[in-house]
Amino acid sequence: MKWLLRYLLIAVIFIPSAAILPIVSFYLCRSSMGGQIVFWAGPWAAAFWALIFHVMVGSKFWRGRCAVLAWRESRGGYVRSISKSTMVMFGALFASYALELSVVLLLPPSAFLCHIFPLFTYAPVAFTLWRAARG
Repeated sequence: MKWLLRYLLIAVIFIPSAAILPIVSFYLCRSSMGGQIVFWAGPWAAAFWALIFHVMVGSKFWRGRCAVLAWRESRGGYVRSISKSTMVMFGALFASYALELSVVLLLPPSAFLCHIFPLFTYAPVAFTLWRAARG
């Protein structure tokens, strides 16, 4: 029972913060502490959104259960579908950290770069959305 409560608490804290962080990131990057929050927490929110977009847009869930089952079957069944979605999620996490590190280490710091830093953080989400919409 204790482990269930711990995972439920993590879900209650993580899901709303991951849902709101992409919007708040542009405001947070105005300060150094907010930039650190975006740097460390942003890729986790990007991984969350990449997973959501990959599954929801990719399966075209708005077309109904049959479309979702056909999507899952075309991807090799339930286990392979979940494995691919997990790889997309971790790929977005690592790609987001890599893009952030490349911006921090390779580009000279400027006020403009601080304002557009979340675009680099959430670029893997945009790529995942594009790939999922393509089919």
